[in-house]
This record gives sequence, C-alpha cells and structure tokens, in this order.
Amino acid sequence: MSYQETFLEFRSMLETQNEVPIEPPQILCHWGVRTSEPVLEKFGFTTVEVVLRSTSVPIHQRSTPRSIINNPALERFILQAIRHVKSGSLIGFQLILPASIGYMARSDIIEFRMQGCDWVTAAAGLRQPRQKVSPWTESTNGGDRICLGKILAGAIGIMQARNVPGVPVTEALNQVRMAIINRLSFRWLLPDPVQPRRLAMVEVRPDHKFIEAIHGLGIQLIVLDQPGHWLEPDDGPYAHLREAFVPFDTNVDARFGERLTRALKALHVNGVVTRNDRLVTAVARVAEAFGFPTSPAAAFEKATNKYATRLSEIERGFSLCVSGPSDLQEKLHPSDGNEQIRLQYPLVVKPCEGDGSHCVSKVSTETQLFQAVQKVGRRIIRHEGTVPVASDVLIEPYIDGPEVDVNFALWDGEILFYDVSDDFPSDADSPGATVADTFQETAFAHPSQLPPSEQGLLRRALLDHILNMGFRSGVFHVEARIRYSAMKYVEDNGIVDLQYDVTRDKKQEPKPSVFLVEVNARPPGYYGLMSLAWTYGVDYFALHVLHALGDESRMRALSQPFMRGPQYDGALLLVIPERGGVLTSGDPAETFKKEHPEVMNNILLRREPFTKGDSVPGPDAPTMAFLSVLVLCSKKGRGGLLRDMAIIRRNWRHTIELGVPDNGLSHVD
Repeated sequence: MSYQETFLEFRSMLETQNEVPIEPPQILCHWGVRTSEPVLEKFGFTTVEVVLRSTSVPIHQRSTPRSIINNPALERFILQAIRHVKSGSLIGFQLILPASIGYMARSDIIEFRMQGCDWVTAAAGLRQPRQKVSPWTESTNGGDRICLGKILAGAIGIMQARNVPGVPVTEALNQVRMAIINRLSFRWLLPDPVQPRRLAMVEVRPDHKFIEAIHGLGIQLIVLDQPGHWLEPDDGPYAHLREAFVPFDTNVDARFGERLTRALKALHVNGVVTRNDRLVTAVARVAEAFGFPTSPAAAFEKATNKYATRLSEIERGFSLCVSGPSDLQEKLHPSDGNEQIRLQYPLVVKPCEGDGSHCVSKVSTETQLFQAVQKVGRRIIRHEGTVPVASDVLIEPYIDGPEVDVNFALWDGEILFYDVSDDFPSDADSPGATVADTFQETAFAHPSQLPPSEQGLLRRALLDHILNMGFRSGVFHVEARIRYSAMKYVEDNGIVDLQYDVTRDKKQEPKPSVFLVEVNARPPGYYGLMSLAWTYGVDYFALHVLHALGDESRMRALSQPFMRGPQYDGALLLVIPERGGVLTSGDPAETFKKEHPEVMNNILLRREPFTKGDSVPGPDAPTMAFLSVLVLCSKKGRGGLLRDMAIIRRNWRHTIELGVPDNGLSHVD
C-alpha cells in the first residue's frame, strides 16, 4: 500500500498539558487506503491507515496539499492524541469507513469491542445511535489523488495505535487492523433502518455503564424508581442518559400492577423491563396486558420461586416447601399420626424467593435444619402495607460437584450466544460446613475449565429447563452443578482450581449429569456482566433491553462474540467479611498497588461498598454484603489469573472490629 502526504488544518484549539489552549500545530499526515479488504467489506466497512507527524514548517512554505478536518468528533480525538505525545512523534490511526449503506446498531460498539486490545491506545465511534451512514468511495481531488478530506469527513470510527518502543508504526497499525478483523467482523452496520423506541425501566441500580449501553443503542429511557434516585435530578451528571425520571413505589404489593399500568399509560412507551428478580413477574404481567414484547408472566413465576422451579422439572427429585419452623415441625412429626417425611442429609435450605445466596445453608442434622429455616424467616422480601412478608423455605438435597454459571441469549428457542463460568467453592461446600457457613459466592472464572463434553451437557440440559418453563427468547443467568463430574476442585501450593479426578474411574461412578440450581430470567449482576462483556465482546444487558423491545435484528447482530474467541481469561473475585463489626481500615488498594503493582494493573473494575467507620453485617445476617468486588483479567492464561487471585486473597486487607461505627451509620449493600 502506498502512502500520500497532506497537511491537516484544525478548526479547534489544542489543549496543552496545563490545559492552556494554543493554536494547533502544523500536522503532516502520511496516509493510505486499503481499497480491498474482503474480510471486512462483507460486513459493510473498510479501513484507512493514517500516520501523523507534527512539523514546524509553515504550511505556506510547502507545496504539500492541505485538508481541513470537517468531522468534529474525529478532530477532537486526533487533538487529544496529539496532546499526549512528544512533538515530532509518529502517531498511527486506523479509520473505519462504511463500504455500503448501513445503520449503526450501537454507537459505542467500536469502543466496547476494542476494550482490552494491547495494540490500541484509544478508540471511538464517530456517529450517533441508529444513524444512517453512506458508503465511502475513492473520490478524487484532481488527477488520481484520493481526497483525504472526504475520508476524514466520512469516517465513522477511529483507533489510535499504541506506540511500542522498537515497533514501527506501520507494524503497530497492521496489528490494529488484525484486531479489527477479530473484533468487528459482524454486522454492526445494519442493512435496514433502526426504528426509534422508548423504554420504561422499573428500578435502576447505580451502575451507569448499563444506562450508557441503552443510550448507545439509541433507546429513549424512562426511569421509574423511588424518589431520591441517582437519575432523578435533571441537572445530574447522568441525566443526559435518560429522557425522564418518574417517581414510583417499587414495593411489590397487591397494587403494584395497578400503579405501573397507570404510570405507563401516560408515558407512551414501546416496552417495559426490569432486571430485578423481585419485580420481573409483576412487570411481565403488565407488559402482557399492554401487548409489549415479554416472556410469559407464568414462566417468570416458575423461575423466581425456587419451589415452583422444582415442580416444573421433567425429572423431579426430592424437594420440600415449608412456611416456617412450625410447618416444618408438623411435616417432620405430624400431630395427626400421618406418616412423617424421612430426610436424607446433607440438605440445602434456601428461601423460595430471594437472590444473592442470602440465607442459604447446608445442614446435616435436624437441629441445624430448624436453625436454617428460622434464619430464612428473618429475611423480609416485601411489605403488604406495613406488614413485612418473608419467603417460604425450600429444602432439597445437597449436590456435590463443580458449580457453574451459564448465561444464554435466546431468540425463539435458538441459542444466539452462551458462556460457562466456573463458580468456585463456597464455605458451605467444605466437608465440615455447619449452618453458620454460607453459600455466598467467592469467585467466578471464565472460560470454564470443565471438559467440552460436560459443557455441552450443560448447554443441552439447561436449555431444556429454560424452554420447559415456558421461555422462548431473552437473556438467562442459570446456576447449576455437575454431578459425577470428571473434575473436582484441588488446592495446590495455595491455588485452588479444577483438576481431573484421578480416583473417579476406580469408584465406577455414573456418567456426569446436570443438577439445576436456579434460572434467573435476566442478565448476571453488574460486575460479572462487565467481566463477561470484555472477555467475549457480548453485552448481555444490551441484549436484555433489545428483547424487551422485540428488536430481533439487533439482538442477533450484537450476540456475535470475537472471531477468535475470548480475548483473555477473566474472573470476578468477591471478598466476604469473616465477621460483622465496624470497618476500621481504609481502601485496601492503596497499600496493595504499592506491594503488587503488576497485579493491580490486571484489576479492570472494582467496588468497595464500605468505607472506614461503616458497620459491616456478618455471615449470619439475613443480608450479607461483600467487602470488595473485583474484576480481573489475565493474558497469561488461567494459571496467571489464579496466581493473581491468590495474591489478592492473601494481601487485599480489611480490618473489622467489634463496636459501634464512629459515624453512627450502618451500611448494608
């Protein structure tokens, strides 16, 4: 590919390091066009390579052609790049240009899919959501020269190549081009116009990247939530991400449906959605009444009640539902002389309704069983007027074997995308666990270490469970265990991971099978979702929203993972308090990043729900929070990921002491 030279003129001022605006420098641009890129052109776009070098030679003293950048977003991106490099340095860019008429499926798709790429310093989409783009043509500027001005004006995306010592800018740009092929080889430029849609979302958690995704999809968002919400102020930092905020009582009482129906009639929306398990059934009933796209409310009823889930299974095992200790007493020791229920321990006790593994216990004796049932009754799930309502209690067998999280994106029973994550053992999985030990998650790692045969088994069995409940389309976060797996968790030099069970064949155990733990008809939680999104390039939350609007074309398009599979090994690491009390330490990252900077660099996202002086609930509390939530990645394989996790476990330090918090406040997340 041959390069041409052109001087670029900027309309905007350049911000210096001390943010004093100055006239933009004279920029000499070396650029070239790949006129044939068949891998990309079939997806509606191509690339242009641009290399810039600042020069002190005045433009009027050179015979080199000049171009004015007539693309404000592109100009801002280039000026930002210039601001951070030394004068005279080469800066390489890959521009994305449309090769045919298309419509943006998601305006931030380039930034999203290039996240984590070693060869890209920064990336940006340059068009609005749903915007129509026209094909770039090799327009000439007199003679046989291609007009750079038309290229810059028509660019719909840009990526800055990383300046790597010893690597020529042309090689860096070639690596970026290969990354583009891997990450953007799918139909994100749609052949048909994307219709405007308005969506109502009931109860929105403080996770702004979710709302940014809705904005990037070009969906007008109406938020219905409690007064004082983070999206309520019209002058707030995220107010531009929603069209309106409507104060709304989200308590799921007998009048919830009436309140929501009344609110939606005045909003003229095309769909309504939530991602809260507590709300999904009631929201689905209202969506059905309006004729909005939704899964059946009856299916949500089965998914959100764990006893109903058990009753919906084709091959139903033992399960017992009780309302509390007195009901359990009557079933185990009937006063009317009927035959008592015989239990085989160990058992698992959990709320029929609830989330987050709260109040889930493993029990080995009848005494522990009654203690666990009583604990569930302490967790309030809703109020009817002023009357608190607790969940019924499910009692079922404890199943040994690796636990997994499997996420599905479905359309009319077809799997558009799915993934399997390993859910590492919890305290309650230990052989000597008591009712005081919890099933609170400790870590998830993806891709899974399970053999392909067992992952295929999970795919088939869990899809059957989802469809049997009455679902056909949507996003599902499913938890399950593999009975008689070929693998088990082993600790080796302080690192826990799945390894092949060499004793399994000697035991002559049955073939592996799947035990369903629960089906959540919504995406995984925020931090787990972001880890998966960056690992595979698929945003389950965006798909969840598109399903609520019946947008099949975009749901199919945005379900495509990276061409070469996951870009790295990823993990969600959860730090659980060993006891309740007052947090007397500060942010653990301050010390950790000094001691282990290389590990700190692999932490992509984190949250510290508690600050110094807060009251932290202990493991026996009805609602248990995490001390820290961390998203990690490793480009040194799963071994590197697990080593980083072990280092964090040993050195990510919190101090909790018994007592009353200094500020008099308690914090329960």
